[in-house]
Amino acid sequence: MIALPADVLATDASGGWEGQSMDSNTGNINPNKETAMSWAEHQRIVCNSGGLLAGDIVILPDEVKKVFDNLKSAFTVTGSKFVVRVSKGIHQPTTNPHMQLYLQGTFKEKGLTYLKAGGKKFHLNLSAIDTAEKTDSFQWKGVQFSYIHDGMSYNWPVNAVITMKRPTIGRRNSVSAVDLQAFIKKGEEEKRAAEANAVQEKFDAAWKALAAKYKPSNAATKNFYKGDTVMHLKCNRPFHIKYDPVAGVINKTNPTGTVIEVA
Repeated sequence: MIALPADVLATDASGGWEGQSMDSNTGNINPNKETAMSWAEHQRIVCNSGGLLAGDIVILPDEVKKVFDNLKSAFTVTGSKFVVRVSKGIHQPTTNPHMQLYLQGTFKEKGLTYLKAGGKKFHLNLSAIDTAEKTDSFQWKGVQFSYIHDGMSYNWPVNAVITMKRPTIGRRNSVSAVDLQAFIKKGEEEKRAAEANAVQEKFDAAWKALAAKYKPSNAATKNFYKGDTVMHLKCNRPFHIKYDPVAGVINKTNPTGTVIEVA
């Protein structure tokens, strides 16, 4: 059962997920992976694609439905006799983005589980989904399983929108889930830092104006800028003050913090 990305494993079939293989139509040797995406990202994509198999699979003929049902079992059934292995990584990104998978049965012998030879070959068709958080970037997402039977291709879900990677170099680059989260986290940290800096600058301006006017002998206390502390300002005619962080002004107050006037 594929419940976590780590449950997705690879196979050496077809030259291995990041190896090379021969195109039977041309005789050319081609890479099995045409992306910088790591193995962990391939695992994430396959794991998340299990959701495509939710619900009843309505497809004909019965032989094809059985294969798709077995595929669903590999994703959803604990102790399933079927497993899914990645045999080719993401390739043909600008013309037909997909990964190649093998659905294999298992058998037990003397308490140990073994893979059966061969297996059913699937394509996991991918779409390049734009990321709202990072401009000109996308994430690969599995949108459809494809299986060939008697020379015909059968897909589930039957209809899927597939967006390919643009061939233009330097535009709309793929980003892994980990890198995207790191990017989002960095952006949030930078936003918080900018907000804190703006708060500090606002207070510094108010305190500078106060100091120029009254020339106090004491400095602001540590938490005074938060606006919840009453402070006794030491100057020629001492008085109590409290900062208003919303208005960005320092007010004269009584000892309990009731505002009298702007300082």
